[in-house]
Amino acid sequence: MYRINKNGLSYYQSRFLFRLESKILLLLFLMFSFTVLGCGGLKPRIYKTGSEKIPEIICIKTGFTNAFLIPAKKGYLLIDTGYADDYDLFREALSHQKIHIVDISYILLTHHHDDHAGFAAKLAKDSNAVIIAHKDAIPRLSQGKNDSSKKPVNFCVGVFLSIFSIFHNDAYPEVSLKASDIIITSDDNTILNEIGIPGKIIETPGHTKESISVVLDNGHAFIGDAAMDLFSICMCQHRPILVEDEQQVFSSWRKLKEAGAKTVYISHGDPLNIDTLLN
Repeated sequence: MYRINKNGLSYYQSRFLFRLESKILLLLFLMFSFTVLGCGGLKPRIYKTGSEKIPEIICIKTGFTNAFLIPAKKGYLLIDTGYADDYDLFREALSHQKIHIVDISYILLTHHHDDHAGFAAKLAKDSNAVIIAHKDAIPRLSQGKNDSSKKPVNFCVGVFLSIFSIFHNDAYPEVSLKASDIIITSDDNTILNEIGIPGKIIETPGHTKESISVVLDNGHAFIGDAAMDLFSICMCQHRPILVEDEQQVFSSWRKLKEAGAKTVYISHGDPLNIDTLLN
């Protein structure tokens, strides 16, 4: 015989709803921890490379995304930005290194997502920096909107992202390229060297079709979301949480190794040894 509570629900129905609500609250807590509590401070992190030409790399984490500054012949190359709302935090972080906005001469966008290109338009305007992006990223950059066709890498991630999407608007200021900006159409061995950075730009699709990575001659590589260190509870195993083609993800990891990558700097997480991905 079922016991009925004042809401007209049986004991078992009430217990089910209680457990469901508890799980939702837990997921919200984990998501909150992931997006806010885990953001870290504003003081940039310095990575020593052991290289004479590029002795150090500056990592700035504004909110959710790692952005990387690499010294160039003139100023710095910035790899990725962050969400549009992170711009003031980014400027504050720069001040810790006594770097000015106008010192950023180049902005390389590994792909079009809002956590990588969110304040690119504002930064490019204020710094007059040259934007470097893949040709297939241009349509989405010009719209200021994420491509929603990507799928979660597994069901667990899908649950997290469903909750995240309730609170998040992925629109960002449109990024309109200038005549002086650089469009990548394939693997390139010259552009970085021309601006004083020994290295190359390679295509690393899988997360998105236009994803590109920077591989320096010293083995340090900056790969955007080609790999991640997120949602360990979901057993992602360093795969991007959103994928366009999972097999291309694995192919890109092998390609990075073949291109000379040893230490890979990811946008979400700490640096990894390339063999960690391949093993």
